[in-house]
Amino acid sequence: MHRRQRELADAIIRFIHLGGGHVVSVPGSATIRFEVKPDSELPGKLAQLGYKIFPIGQTTRFDPIGKVETCREKGTLRERKTGDFVRFDRFEFTLLQSLPAAR
Repeated sequence: MHRRQRELADAIIRFIHLGGGHVVSVPGSATIRFEVKPDSELPGKLAQLGYKIFPIGQTTRFDPIGKVETCREKGTLRERKTGDFVRFDRFEFTLLQSLPAAR
């Protein structure tokens, strides 16, 4: 990967993380694979940026805040966050589709 491609990959990976996604592709690869919860807007946002996003399946992963329960503790209602296994959608796209050819 050239320096410009690496910088773009790093920026996209940060964007995915900030959007709640998990990057699961091999570091340095031009193909970016990521996982998001089914209600995530992240794939649509990446598509709006011009990337051709392809769904590649689903997976289950442990989410430390998988569910939020409301419970009563000593007479007070509180939220309790517990881990749970959650379904995630998987997507991929190629960075090089949007870059001019290297010279």
